[in-house]
Amino acid sequence: MKKYIFIFLIFSYNLFAQDYIEPDRGVIISSLNNEPFGLGRIVEVKFLNNESGKEIYYTGNDSWGTGVFWIIKDENRVDIIETYIRYQPMIKWHGLYIVEIFIPTGSPNRHSYFYDFRNNTLSQQINLPVYYDVNKDYVIAMVDDGLDLYDIKTNRKIKEYRCEEGFGALYMLVFGDYNIRITDNKLFFDFIIYTRDVNIIGNYIFEYN
Repeated sequence: MKKYIFIFLIFSYNLFAQDYIEPDRGVIISSLNNEPFGLGRIVEVKFLNNESGKEIYYTGNDSWGTGVFWIIKDENRVDIIETYIRYQPMIKWHGLYIVEIFIPTGSPNRHSYFYDFRNNTLSQQINLPVYYDVNKDYVIAMVDDGLDLYDIKTNRKIKEYRCEEGFGALYMLVFGDYNIRITDNKLFFDFIIYTRDVNIIGNYIFEYN
């Protein structure tokens, strides 16, 4: 691991251009009761991957309640997961076959489950995912003091990357800015943490495979 760090006295917000996938809120195909939005309304929502044609559905409360994400397989409904929804059902597509069931629980806190259409498997809950590697089906999550690497194919955490600064994950997401990129089996993690008193830039290079 190579690392350097220095104090940065004049900085620019959003110095690093982190790729971000906007959550897909799908299309409501039916409302199963007459309650208004956010007050017990039960909905059925369809999410479509326009490239692969894969579909996933949600039935349940539109917010502040529970619901089920499900798919249609061999003309039958197959439930994927029942979960609590706070701010509407949302997903993110990663490539052709991976869908991230994205559950914000109060900015910036969030967690996700990753479903693989190829083998019909669902990952464990992963808190604060910040990067998906579509080539390896790896997920990188922000944690206290660094990053964790998950392999979606085997549904396990395979590496822990730690930084010397000892920052909190939520602190980084609220008061910091970061960039993650993968090049030549190296993971580059660049970040700024800025407060009223001090601004710090960190640049880390980790082994990645």
